[in-house]
Amino acid sequence: MKKRVFILYLYFMLLSVVSAGIYFSQISGPYNLGDIVSVDINIEPIKEGPFKLKLFCNGNSKEVFNGPPITNIKIPLNSYWIGDLRGDCYFSGEYYGESERSYPDFKISNELTISLVTESIFAKPGETINIKGFVKRLNGAGSEGEIEVDFPLLSLMSNNLTDQNLSSNTENGVFHEKVRNGEFSIDFPLPKNIAAGDYKINLKAYEKTSSGEKTNEGSAIINLKVSQVLTSIDISLNKNNFNPGESLIIKPVLLDQTGGIIHDQLSIIITDENLNRIFEKVVQSEETVEYKIPTNQHSGYYTIKISSGDLNLSKSFYLNEKAIASFELLNSTLIIKNIGNIRYKKDVQIELNGKPFVKKVDLDLGETKEFKLTGTEGSYDVRVSDGENELKQGGVLLTGSVIGVSEDKERTVIEKINPIIWIFLIIVLLSGSILFFVNVRKRKSVAYPIEKSEEKKYLKLDNLNKEKGVEEKGIKETKKLSLVLPKRLVSPTEAEAGMVLTGSKSRVAVLALKIKNKINKDLKIVLENSLDPIYEKKGCVYEHGDFVIAIFSPLVTKTFRNEIDAVKVAEKILISLKSHNDKFKDKIEFGIGINSGEILNEIRENKLIFTALGNSIIDAKKLADLASKEQILLTKEAHEKTISETKTEKKSFGEIEAFELKRVADSDKNKKFIEDFLKRNEPKAKLF
Repeated sequence: MKKRVFILYLYFMLLSVVSAGIYFSQISGPYNLGDIVSVDINIEPIKEGPFKLKLFCNGNSKEVFNGPPITNIKIPLNSYWIGDLRGDCYFSGEYYGESERSYPDFKISNELTISLVTESIFAKPGETINIKGFVKRLNGAGSEGEIEVDFPLLSLMSNNLTDQNLSSNTENGVFHEKVRNGEFSIDFPLPKNIAAGDYKINLKAYEKTSSGEKTNEGSAIINLKVSQVLTSIDISLNKNNFNPGESLIIKPVLLDQTGGIIHDQLSIIITDENLNRIFEKVVQSEETVEYKIPTNQHSGYYTIKISSGDLNLSKSFYLNEKAIASFELLNSTLIIKNIGNIRYKKDVQIELNGKPFVKKVDLDLGETKEFKLTGTEGSYDVRVSDGENELKQGGVLLTGSVIGVSEDKERTVIEKINPIIWIFLIIVLLSGSILFFVNVRKRKSVAYPIEKSEEKKYLKLDNLNKEKGVEEKGIKETKKLSLVLPKRLVSPTEAEAGMVLTGSKSRVAVLALKIKNKINKDLKIVLENSLDPIYEKKGCVYEHGDFVIAIFSPLVTKTFRNEIDAVKVAEKILISLKSHNDKFKDKIEFGIGINSGEILNEIRENKLIFTALGNSIIDAKKLADLASKEQILLTKEAHEKTISETKTEKKSFGEIEAFELKRVADSDKNKKFIEDFLKRNEPKAKLF
């Protein structure tokens, strides 16, 4: 009996010292503030006494439960329950001197993640930008909080917001919007005068408790780039009233929506009252451009047009009338030339070693007058002045019996001709007579029957500033060797720009001849004769200002090799005018440009009526203007059409690409044309 009592006593003693077991279920995370963590706990055996549960995060802890053992404890993650605990966490339980912790660690955070549809936005002033994205908690669930948009220009924009929602939700330059189901989308209209540049838009998402305390937060940044938009053009001139020979200084500026400078290209075109272009150039914004006004430029109002894209600005200036003369000493001859834009009528003082002689000089535009300077044997210091312009030259050798200045009228034109020129003229006249005799014999043969003559219907260059030429009495008629065709079958020789509605679209060759100096009546005849190769190739001609334009259209030429013909014609014209300039005193300064382009054209009243497409005419004129003395320039299009039969050299004029003609395959055939040209023009030109 005693033995049984002892065993029972030993059993209860052992039972009292057996430790309790604490078991945690796996806790899944992560968690945001505001979440509730459910902790499942199994304690064996259960005894009387409290169970303590602590939360440990990054080395800090807080007791979150103290009470009788239960199988499930729910812990709200807020400041009341967990204080400021954040980070990697776990629970630890204590019961009857035993402790155990939960595994694995889980994360508690107050972070929200903002995902943007677009992180960089490119916009123009006045456009509406859209800010769209998603706000998620750490567990991937969508947030139901709010989002703040902090835009540096929002305070400025809020004064002009027409959207009632935007206006009411904006406070102190910060916009507030609800996040629903984890999504947000906001439209902002940009002001039209917003400055160009890079902006940062700060986004902040957050959640709040019922008491208004912010819990979870997240942030993101959007890069906004506002581009410059051309809104206006400004132009400054050094003055608004000029004299011939002065420099016009132009400074154009492109301005954006806030008046900031845009660094881009623009074009400058200066036209006279008749809309003739006298200067054109492509420059950079804020670049200073200087245009030296020719001394013989006619007076009147001129317009400067600045263009960039669809925007342009025009400004006018006035060019005064001014009589200007140039003085030149050739040996003992003083040459005075009117280079101004009105009649020159002044007294000119000529001093020979200090002795003055006053001469009244009356010169028309471009006219010259020569004075013979004489003196006893020796050298003289010569000074010529009209009060504005002056020429000084020392060591001038003069001959004669007395010191004096006389108008050079004593010698006739014939006396002034150099004997070498006389010999050359005699040879030319003899050659011409022989050729004339040969032609007469041919016309009497069976192979060359007598034909009816027809007056050339070629364009006369009576005035390079007129649109059409008028035939002039005294101009030599040229006989055609072909049979006289009925009028309706005769190819047109004149072209005219006009509206073409029912014609055909053709690829044509355009030859532009730019006359760069004033020419007299005799030189105009020389120029007209140099154009004969154009008509031989059935080109159609018209004038525009200082340009002679020839169009070689398949509608007239009946061939599609017009670019080759235009190049050959240009070479003949160049050789003809160069031969004239080499032999005679009065020069023709010129440049030739050739382009290949498209036009709409039709034959109407025996004229080629055309409407230019694109820059077919303009590009040819541009190259003719750029061409230096005795130079032929081809556009890229014309070069590609003629590359098989020409030799060229690539040239660059700023951004303009051109090809200088060096040789044509059959250039040797031009010799006969040159000889004929010299026969027609040498007797009419002014000689040295």
